[in-house]
Amino acid sequence: MRSIGKRITSVILTFALTLVSVCGGIRIQGVTPKVKEAQAAEAQGKYVSSILISNASSKQKAEKELGDGYTVLDTDFGKSAGTHAWIGYTTSDDPEMAITDIKVMDMEGNFNYSDYENLLKRQKDAVEDQMKVILPAVMEYAKNYDAGYISAVTMHSMLNYFYEDDSQKGMGDYLLDAGRALALNPDNTTVEDDLEKVFLQGSNDAISAIENILSQAQGSEQKKGSWMIRLSKLGPNGLEAEYKQAYPGYNKKQIKNKMKQDLDEKANLILENLITVQESFKECEASELWQVVESGEEDAIGNVVDEAVNTEDVALIDESTTEEEAAKLVIDSVNDVTEAADAGETMVETVLLMYMKGIPYGEDTSMYDFFMREDLKAEDLYPMAYLISRGQESLIEDVGVYGLFISVLSEGKAKDADPEDKAAMEELIGSSHSVYEGVDRGIF
Repeated sequence: MRSIGKRITSVILTFALTLVSVCGGIRIQGVTPKVKEAQAAEAQGKYVSSILISNASSKQKAEKELGDGYTVLDTDFGKSAGTHAWIGYTTSDDPEMAITDIKVMDMEGNFNYSDYENLLKRQKDAVEDQMKVILPAVMEYAKNYDAGYISAVTMHSMLNYFYEDDSQKGMGDYLLDAGRALALNPDNTTVEDDLEKVFLQGSNDAISAIENILSQAQGSEQKKGSWMIRLSKLGPNGLEAEYKQAYPGYNKKQIKNKMKQDLDEKANLILENLITVQESFKECEASELWQVVESGEEDAIGNVVDEAVNTEDVALIDESTTEEEAAKLVIDSVNDVTEAADAGETMVETVLLMYMKGIPYGEDTSMYDFFMREDLKAEDLYPMAYLISRGQESLIEDVGVYGLFISVLSEGKAKDADPEDKAAMEELIGSSHSVYEGVDRGIF
């Protein structure tokens, strides 16, 4: 069983980039007047090249407001909210004009172009607030990388899947330099401004991925083991003893009040996000892979893994392929990749569940049993809140606790890493993509 667990673990790296959950966020995307003018001149084509919303009271008035170049959808999307919102779009044959990323801004009332500067200012303010979450995580990532921890070294390679155009650096190196600079001077406004630019202008997919990858490079006490290992050692009753030692003059009631004062907000944040992890684990346990792992049949496990990651039978498009055949092949390939990504996520979670079932929490409970409890209260999570780092805590606000759990699979020093895993990672990061891919940066 151990060899199978290792085999599944080695597959994790191949799919790690697909494991990021899409987090919510306030984003802007749009087109400059110059691009808008070019788009309006295009004939009807294959690609959606511009989207506008009219608050006119009818479709006919919206068509008149938006102009002849726009096709207006039949549905009034604002009707249920007591207003009007007609969506119009243009198309183009030029793939360079295609909209590939949309950012949505949290806004009230109607919109017109004269409001744009105010809207952009609000977005910049939102990203400035987001920096309070990002900066501690970036500093902790750099610190852990320089300490040689596997989690940060591995995530450095993952982050380099994206690059920042202005500096021509992979995001792993870009954030590493930023974290080191902030460690020397936490008030380095030049670095903060550069980071704000990336998070303001970066594509939604890229920023979501970067935050999720970054969440797995956190943990300031890794030399003592992952937060879960330290939680196991502390146990459900060890926190009170820690506080008694820190505050020797406090009685039991004062100790409990101090714990609540220090940890309640953080514990409630964890509790609010834990349900998503529990649901994901339940889905994993319903999977075919988990069923064969539970059976202990190594051949069956191997067959399921091989089938899940097999994409060798995907046909290639060549000069003889018709347009209809090509369209079908593309759809089939996307489906295959999606299924493989889902399988990769299930593999990671299978290894994690096996791991958690083997770690005790107290005398007769495993980590798995504890975190799957449906009656958990905030105070039950005080020990976890006590142990997670500032960087880990900050990112929970943006990406939840899923990455926090996945991160326990990569503890230790980079020198102890499996060479096969390292080779798989190097093969995976064969190409990189701009963090601004699909974004018209001219609007900023």
